[in-house]
Amino acid sequence: MMKLTLIALLTFYSSIVSAQQDFLVFKKGNKAITYFKKYSYINFQLKNHHWYTAYITKVQNDSFYVRTFLVHYSLVGADSIHYAEFPVAIGDVYAMPKKGVQFGYPNDRVSINRQAGHVYWVWIKNGGLLRVGAGGYAALNVINGFVKHNFTSSGSKFGIAAAVFLAGEILHQTYKPSLKMGKKYRLESVKISSQIN
Repeated sequence: MMKLTLIALLTFYSSIVSAQQDFLVFKKGNKAITYFKKYSYINFQLKNHHWYTAYITKVQNDSFYVRTFLVHYSLVGADSIHYAEFPVAIGDVYAMPKKGVQFGYPNDRVSINRQAGHVYWVWIKNGGLLRVGAGGYAALNVINGFVKHNFTSSGSKFGIAAAVFLAGEILHQTYKPSLKMGKKYRLESVKISSQIN
């Protein structure tokens, strides 16, 4: 009975010790958006404007260690390349991706996949759907005008197409797929060991 109690206590103690890990918090103001702990996958952009896909190996007071990787897709399947671990200062993180932004690996570099619009309505948010729709509307009016032999280049139909295209272009210029660090957004390290004492 004593051995069983000792084993149960050691198991419980080891689960408590392993559960208390330092972690990173990505915040908007004082509200937490996402938490990252050891072995969590993270996408981030450094001040040199390079994106990284990695998993966290260690969290410290003002930095975290990551191990980056790339994925190569081919006809045979997918292959991943893992690189050496390196430290990242929290102050060197320039931006974090918005929710739903997907990443690709063209030319052995991590970048935002701008064709992954089916996930979170990216085609509408970045104005792509409005611009394509305006072009299609204008082309349809031109084709109908030639078929019915009453084509005119002036009129309200081209004005509507131009207005919709302009609205799509404004959305395209203002949409950003990442959240820049600064007063509004920040990444913080939380030390569990210092809060327990």
